Amino acid sequence: MDPLDKHINELTKEDWEDLYCNRGLTLTQLAEHFKLSRKTITKRLEQFGVDRRGFGPAKKIFLPENELRRLYVEEKWTAVRLAKHFGCSDKSVRDELSSLDILRVHRPGKTFTKEFLEENLKSSSVKELAERLDVSTVTLYKAMHRAGIEVKSNNSVPPDEDVVNAIIILYNNGMSTPMIARIVCEDVSHVTGILGRAGVVMRERNDYTRKLPPDEKVLALYNSGLSTSEIARQFGASKSAAQQSLERADVVWRSKSETRRGELNPMHGQHHTLETRSRMSDAYASQTRDLPEHGRGTPTPLDTPHQGTVITRSTWEAAVGRYLNRQGVDYWYEPDTLQLSRDGARLTYKPDFKLKDDYYIEVKGYYSDEDRIKVETARAAGHVVELWGIEKLQNFNILDDSLRVI
Repeated sequence: MDPLDKHINELTKEDWEDLYCNRGLTLTQLAEHFKLSRKTITKRLEQFGVDRRGFGPAKKIFLPENELRRLYVEEKWTAVRLAKHFGCSDKSVRDELSSLDILRVHRPGKTFTKEFLEENLKSSSVKELAERLDVSTVTLYKAMHRAGIEVKSNNSVPPDEDVVNAIIILYNNGMSTPMIARIVCEDVSHVTGILGRAGVVMRERNDYTRKLPPDEKVLALYNSGLSTSEIARQFGASKSAAQQSLERADVVWRSKSETRRGELNPMHGQHHTLETRSRMSDAYASQTRDLPEHGRGTPTPLDTPHQGTVITRSTWEAAVGRYLNRQGVDYWYEPDTLQLSRDGARLTYKPDFKLKDDYYIEVKGYYSDEDRIKVETARAAGHVVELWGIEKLQNFNILDDSLRVI
């Protein structure tokens, strides 16, 4: 069975090596095929020990020689049309033609009248028209140039005078063009064009940092709880300028949990009523009505020795609970919320399973820095926390080699 026809959780190490190493598919191509992110594909390659390629060119894309010869020589397809057919670039097609010693033939270019181009460009962009005519955008731009048609920007509708004045005022007050574009709902290039036509002298990129106070003051604002975005808005600068200022001041970056801890959390001091808590519990329980067969992070029911049927946070946790049931082990699911302290900051930690006094099991497929800090702090406080990762789950026959629950 072709690996591309399998579910991603069914792929073995040999399948990944075939797709990535032998066929030369890129991370982007794999991500688009499996409808995942490049980061997820990268993690899967790391899990199976598949060595990443460097930043050089990927291995040559495989193009079937017989079909390529037939379409190019006999049916006289262009390189652009072949590239669209095979899902690659026209350069890859031309390189493949050269490697196969297929004589390159000059195809007479298509000619378009000025009337034809003007009529079609009223309802289509250059890119859309090029795709419909089966030519490259470069070819179409050349045809427009020969016909004397001016290439206009995407924003051909003149803006309102009040909008123009607002853009000029905001820019002169120190606001960046991306921030202005978000406010007036325009493209950044359009904002820049308006400023240029109005005779506004554009600032150098480094001028944005001059809107900020000294680095030490920026650091003090950050340590007081403000985010980089809030600091940037306060002084009309960009977020990247605030980040660069903090880096020069040797900032110690906050973790995501620290940025919303204590009084910084918008829910600080707020309490839910009993009615609201009941509705939240019902909504959470209703998520399990039509559970998929597989998937981590999916609420899954579990029959426990002492708590009845509970809803676990993932299929892996439920699989561990069923394993403990088979072994005759007494346990409780998330019975305790540990109140911890680290460097003066408060931490709350809820381990997955409790087997006996101060003995906990934590099920983790991915071990983040925040998870590590919580586990280390709990252990330092005298609690015994045992991590059950992918390797241990596979050793106990809870997961198979493709990380699916057995």
